[in-house]
Amino acid sequence: MREALVVANTKKTEIDDVKETLARKQADKDPESGADEELIDDEEFRLIKTLKDAKNAYKDAFEKRQRIKAEVDRIEDKMSTVKSKLVSAFEDWYDNKYNHLQRMNEGQHDDVNEPYDAEESFQRIGRDRLQTQEQDAITYFQAIKSAGRGTRRLTSTSITRTRR
Repeated sequence: MREALVVANTKKTEIDDVKETLARKQADKDPESGADEELIDDEEFRLIKTLKDAKNAYKDAFEKRQRIKAEVDRIEDKMSTVKSKLVSAFEDWYDNKYNHLQRMNEGQHDDVNEPYDAEESFQRIGRDRLQTQEQDAITYFQAIKSAGRGTRRLTSTSITRTRR
């Protein structure tokens, strides 16, 4: 894609140079030679032909770039779809392979028949809500909670030491 863009930019520069040369050539013509007759000499004809060829080459290069860009966009879209399918397939495989372990852990906790205290209930509700919304958020909030506990322990320990 970059190569097609470089070719298009090169052709555009060539077009600008030829246009400038042609304009200088036409400005240098003798105005008294007859404005009614549009005579073109060999050099002017060659410049016009070069300009026309450069414009066609620019058009081809630009169209090639557009085709390549459309192909890249299509491939990126397809990659995104395939990645989503891969993640979904992995999650299905993981659930099929290791779901029994999760049920065993939940069963062990349920077998104890301990009622949750208020903080545990609140944490469980929050965790369930986060799991349904966004998986990555669980780790973040658990880290914040752990950091907060460590900070509270340090401050409570330092307070008790200062009281003694």
